[in-house]
Amino acid sequence: MILRKPVHFLWNAFLYLVAVSCCLHYVVAQENGSHSFPSCRIVQKNGISCIEVDGEIINPTHFWTTAPRETSERNAADLAGLRLIAVDLKQAGLYENGYDFTDMDALLEHHLKVNPDARFILYVNFDGRFHRWWVDAHPEVWCRPEDGSDKMGAYGGNHKHLPSFGSPLWRQTFSDLLINIITHLKSTNYVDKIVGFHVVSGISYEWMHWGSQNNQLCDYSECGQEDFRRFLATKYASDAELQSAWNQPDVTLVTATVPSGERRRHAANGHYYDPKTERDVLDYHEYQHYVISHCIDELGKTIKDATDNRCLVGAFFGYTCYMADSGFFGQSAGHFDVRTVLDSPNVDYLIAPVAYSGRRHGDTTNTMTCAWSCNANGKLFFNHADFRTHHTPEGADYRVDTLQEAIDVLQRELARNLAEGNAIQIFDFSTGWTLDDPQLCQTIRQIQELMGKYRLAVKDFSQENYLLVVVDEKVMGHNELDNPPLDRELIYYQLMNLAMAGIPWRCVLLSDLRKHEELQHYGAYLFLNLFRLDDKTIQFLQEKILTDNRLAAFVGPVGILAPEGITTKNLETLFDEPFRLATEPLDMRSKGTDVWSSIQGMHWGTTDGKLHGYQLLPKNPPATEVIGKLLDGQDAALYQLHDNYQIFWSAAPGLKPALLRELAIRAGIPVISTSNDGIYAGCGFIGIHAHTDGEKTLRLIGTGAPRELLSDIAWPEGTTEITLRMRKGETRIFVME
Repeated sequence: MILRKPVHFLWNAFLYLVAVSCCLHYVVAQENGSHSFPSCRIVQKNGISCIEVDGEIINPTHFWTTAPRETSERNAADLAGLRLIAVDLKQAGLYENGYDFTDMDALLEHHLKVNPDARFILYVNFDGRFHRWWVDAHPEVWCRPEDGSDKMGAYGGNHKHLPSFGSPLWRQTFSDLLINIITHLKSTNYVDKIVGFHVVSGISYEWMHWGSQNNQLCDYSECGQEDFRRFLATKYASDAELQSAWNQPDVTLVTATVPSGERRRHAANGHYYDPKTERDVLDYHEYQHYVISHCIDELGKTIKDATDNRCLVGAFFGYTCYMADSGFFGQSAGHFDVRTVLDSPNVDYLIAPVAYSGRRHGDTTNTMTCAWSCNANGKLFFNHADFRTHHTPEGADYRVDTLQEAIDVLQRELARNLAEGNAIQIFDFSTGWTLDDPQLCQTIRQIQELMGKYRLAVKDFSQENYLLVVVDEKVMGHNELDNPPLDRELIYYQLMNLAMAGIPWRCVLLSDLRKHEELQHYGAYLFLNLFRLDDKTIQFLQEKILTDNRLAAFVGPVGILAPEGITTKNLETLFDEPFRLATEPLDMRSKGTDVWSSIQGMHWGTTDGKLHGYQLLPKNPPATEVIGKLLDGQDAALYQLHDNYQIFWSAAPGLKPALLRELAIRAGIPVISTSNDGIYAGCGFIGIHAHTDGEKTLRLIGTGAPRELLSDIAWPEGTTEITLRMRKGETRIFVME
């Protein structure tokens, strides 16, 4: 029986009886000698986050299965040697007639029969797809668009009844589901195989707001409006404070509403929302990220409490480098309150798919998030490798053509993740296009064996050898939804240029840089979207970054957003010269001058022909400082050499590899390669994925004897430069022993 109001006494009584039954089952099982969850945690070895289970470091490489497929599972166990499995529980034991864990038990026992030494991360999904009966029965939890209709866009553009993340009933039911699963698991003989739980909701398992993929705004439901008010109460101490911030004398913490869709979509000036007249819009944009991070945190606490803090918790979340330039989709994804999750004791790992552009054989690809943020905060990050192999149907995006190309791409993933300090999850959509292939499974075995042998053993490069790339996650939501300031060249494609620059670099959030003192001693810094500045942040930059003879590089309209509104003063303070606000639409492509001969005539900047207003340009800088001009002749890139620091700025985004190498040379950062191949240098590893056929020369970092891991070929001690003949897409990985 379905009750439309599960807060009803009978529904509560039913849940109570189920819980009591499970607890009695647990007591009986404990008396019969069943086990508890293993003690699992994230620890750091040699500066890298790893999984420890009952005091033993385990290999984090694993695969995710959404449906049983025995060929893949046997290959994963016998050929790939994978012992960690992410299992999708689908209904997770919650059915219309109550809890029944028979199918879940059978599923896990099936995996253990195929792979007796397996350990599990359990995916628990409460987005509605497996519990449609529950969502349909509770219209009070439905997420709604502004017109009040009852359906929102889901993955692929389908419209359905979908739960509001702001609904206390939905959150409580999700928590109850987790508690009942955990209570049941304690009664089983395989509980000691469970190392973690992965909480799932939103579009495509990835916690994206409903409607984000089809340009539909949410959440105007009653429960969504009430949750927004709860958020406002955490931010504003009184009605008077809210009224002053919103410039609305009649609004209260009880009556505040979600701003209209028109105001959310369109800033009054067509570019950036005014903090004085559009603060309600900025607050709701902030709330969209807040609600998701806090859902994940709260569910994580439920799991931690129920497992006595013995199991790991993770989620698909934090796509800060993939979605920052994506306009509506980026803001509505809700992934940018990463600080809450990184600071939470209730979340242990994050995961994101490998970025889609650049996935092709011979290309660089990149990570969707600021990957080093996880290591800096004691979390683990997984790149979710869902590559389209040669077994994928013809015409599939990012498909490779041959077995060798599929092997090359997997080996590229090993090179990237070793250098970034990440782990890898293999996923082929449970179709077998990776794990059904014995030779690809042998490659995965090689990957996980090399991960196990070298990931925690190789000494990192010193900090002065790195360019630290910094992304301000809090900028998201400040620009007009469908009008990103400088398109995808600003961050997304910039990371691909960095991979081709041939220098060591890693990426963190601005909040990481401010929080962790150890991040304030790198050789150089590249700030990609430092558009919001206040006096405290400027003081931090001047005291901690613009010092010790380091180089700091900035891109775009730096500091254009201040608490008081649009301004030029912040950038003027950093460069000590006047700038102007260019409100007129500009072609933001730049060309190198002859001041730096290495980049003379080089073009960089936006590439789609779109014109961009609300940019900052210098008024009359000394000609000796101008290293780049817009195509219309306006000064657009400056470099200053000071007594104790160097500073670079470009109005145009998308700094090209040669320009990045010039910055590295001036900062004393080693240039490993100038061939524009994919170079992955970090954590003591140097990887190369050849973009073209031909000779490639690598200049190594550190002392010792070089060893190439994939071929296990060593060079004599003292070798500092290696030249290889490589075919397109070939991957090589070097360490110094």
